[in-house]
Amino acid sequence: MAKYLIDDYGDLIGEFNDDDSIRVYNPLNTKRRLIENKLFYKFYKDSILIFVNGLISKQVTITLFKLIRLLEFGTNEFVNINGLPASLNQLATFFHMKTKTFFNHIKKLEELEILKKVKNGRNRNILINPYFIGYGTNCTDESLKIFSKTIWAKQSKYSKNKLKIKS
Repeated sequence: MAKYLIDDYGDLIGEFNDDDSIRVYNPLNTKRRLIENKLFYKFYKDSILIFVNGLISKQVTITLFKLIRLLEFGTNEFVNINGLPASLNQLATFFHMKTKTFFNHIKKLEELEILKKVKNGRNRNILINPYFIGYGTNCTDESLKIFSKTIWAKQSKYSKNKLKIKS
């Protein structure tokens, strides 16, 4: 026996098998439910291609996501440990990685313009490209300026919107 889907006027919309499930979808329903106690990272379409195309190895990807988890919400600036910008050696120790391995991962990510080492006194801190990933709604003007010449800024729809607002 078949299932029939009939609209309000009695017109036949579709015929389905008994084991098919019918779901109603209202395209005009734009209400979104809040998920409490969750914060979301925002990847852009261009950023996803790095992972899809396999441009970085699994180990470098793991290091990248460890760094991303240390971003401060809403600033998208430096990678922090306990609220302070972390040096490269502190990060290597924090991640329980050999310094050379960590530096190689950072070098690969820098080549892809995903992050940048920024000199801060004697230390070098890591700044993640806000055109690659966002965390929160704001970015500092300094980080946007530092990464404005990267491939991510040139291709990203996000950057084009930012430039329109600033002008």
